[in-house]
Amino acid sequence: QGPLRRSCILILEHSATNGSYGIAVNKPSEHSLGSAVKNLPSELDVFANNPVSFGGMIRRLQCIHDVPSFGGSKIPNCWKKQLYFGANLPRMRPQMDKLGTRLTSHCNFYVGCTLWGPGELEQQIQRGIWLAVSTPLDELLATQHDYLQQKLKMQQQKAADDNTETNPRELWSVLIDNIGEDFKCFNDVPRILTKSNVESFDWK
Repeated sequence: QGPLRRSCILILEHSATNGSYGIAVNKPSEHSLGSAVKNLPSELDVFANNPVSFGGMIRRLQCIHDVPSFGGSKIPNCWKKQLYFGANLPRMRPQMDKLGTRLTSHCNFYVGCTLWGPGELEQQIQRGIWLAVSTPLDELLATQHDYLQQKLKMQQQKAADDNTETNPRELWSVLIDNIGEDFKCFNDVPRILTKSNVESFDWK
């Protein structure tokens, strides 16, 4: 519903006592990290031009990356590439200075997250508000990256009056198709979110 309509939520924490915590991974925005976060820590200024996505209604800065030396918690269910959630800020800048700015492309930033109280997510799944899907996270993000690249190519073709037809498939549609035929009708859910819900917030 609302900004989370057609969202693919990655559940990062889940327990019977503490509830659930996750971020939307398929809501790109027009913002950069530098414009979305005021007073960005100096350790992150090298990432100021990185794109940032809408992760949920609770405003927090989230990071998923594949650089072990950045620290963070290992995310399970990765097949080809180990991914990490969170990072150790004091360790990031020295690594960037050592290994170069090419590592900026290895970090995905999200503003916002989604929280559920104990048992709340299970109740919403039973009511049909969410569909639970198990899929390798690295493949999930690779699908989203490919979609954004194809979308950008389509926009460039339109700008150049190129009549080549492209039809990039968004992550939501790919996951729905993987669930099974009975759920493909969900691909017809209206796309009412036409622009980013990322709002600038102060780091402090």
